[in-house]
Amino acid sequence: MRYAELILVLVAALLFVGYVMVTPVGEAPDEAAHVLYLDHLIQRGELPPLPTEGKPSTYEAHQPPLAYLYSMAALRAVGVEAIKYPFVSNPDLDFFTPGSRAYLPPEDETLAIREGRKVRGARWTNLLWLLLSVWALLRAVQIAAPGAGSLMAASAFALAPQFLFISASVNNDAAVTAFSSLTFWSLFKLVRQDGQANPSVWPAWLAGLFAGLALWSKTSGLFLLAPAALATFFLARRREFSRIFFLCFPLLMLAGLWLFLNLMRFGSWWPPPPTGFSPDIGLGILRVLTEPGWIGSLGISFWAKFGWLNAPLPLPLYALFAPACLLVAWGSLTAFRRQPSALLGRFALTGLAANLGLVLVYMALVDWQPQGRYLFPSLVPLAVLAGLGWQDASARVRLLARLDPRLVSLISLTVPALGALSGLLWIATIYR
Repeated sequence: MRYAELILVLVAALLFVGYVMVTPVGEAPDEAAHVLYLDHLIQRGELPPLPTEGKPSTYEAHQPPLAYLYSMAALRAVGVEAIKYPFVSNPDLDFFTPGSRAYLPPEDETLAIREGRKVRGARWTNLLWLLLSVWALLRAVQIAAPGAGSLMAASAFALAPQFLFISASVNNDAAVTAFSSLTFWSLFKLVRQDGQANPSVWPAWLAGLFAGLALWSKTSGLFLLAPAALATFFLARRREFSRIFFLCFPLLMLAGLWLFLNLMRFGSWWPPPPTGFSPDIGLGILRVLTEPGWIGSLGISFWAKFGWLNAPLPLPLYALFAPACLLVAWGSLTAFRRQPSALLGRFALTGLAANLGLVLVYMALVDWQPQGRYLFPSLVPLAVLAGLGWQDASARVRLLARLDPRLVSLISLTVPALGALSGLLWIATIYR
């Protein structure tokens, strides 16, 4: 199993490199705006201001700074002093045509090549977040559902084409996904210590720390308050108040500093959304309830919808992701049973529900964007539910129980890798 896990990490890293090199500069959601944020930070050593009339800025200026500070430090270490890629918007961008570009190829080819290398250098900094996410996936699923199925569950989500594509773009999604994944791994370790004579406080401290850092990476890290609250309730029932302190103190401290930073930057405790609030909250909620098409949009763009969400894979290839979806559904049902593994399943469902709920609130109140990448912070809960689903299914279905574990491991690596490779080749094809 250890060799198979190492292969998974290497495959994910190699595919990441492929997506970095193949995806044209700017042809990922909001990449240009994230590059402008990073460039401002590199040149001026300060966070960008909000855009105002007569003073243009990036519309991503409201984002927390952690991911950008890390990328800035890495780029400065190799001598990058500015990123001046000439982004020229394409007025003929078609969201229904694969390969239609958001940005036109620059006229100055020499400038484009030189500055394009810097953008790809910024993409490279996300490799750290990718590796942390994959590691946390493997460890968390191994805790919740040990056995051959753990590799299958981790691989399905670690090699999701859209996850690799977004990780290989300039953004802060990769960082919040990494810290969220590490938070769930720590929470699972915390819960698994139940009944030990002298349980360690380290899992609690790490869970609080990682959850706070997720919030400093992207505001959507706020959803981690739900599984943290469930863990607090779990510990309170066992009167383990020292571990409650070590869980809550770093989380509340970092959350308080985040609120203070917002107050200093924006004059309010809460960061302003880039598009402004919907004037009709009732209408936004009504759309969530009466336009179920967002479910399909979230699902398709979670697995593979490249470019500016205008380049889905050929439809038959989505069959590669069906087994993982079925296992998540099966695992969700096992979470309600009275068995030891069900507790971690309930933690996974709590995290997933909180993440989805936050996405729906954003869609209803801020901007109608059913994008699957918003669910990447729940990669660990999804993988854990898939692992529990496989564990229960293989115990009930004789054919699955008879499969050689080595064959299961081979399939676990091969099928997701084919899906990710298909995405890479598709991007290379449509952007020729």
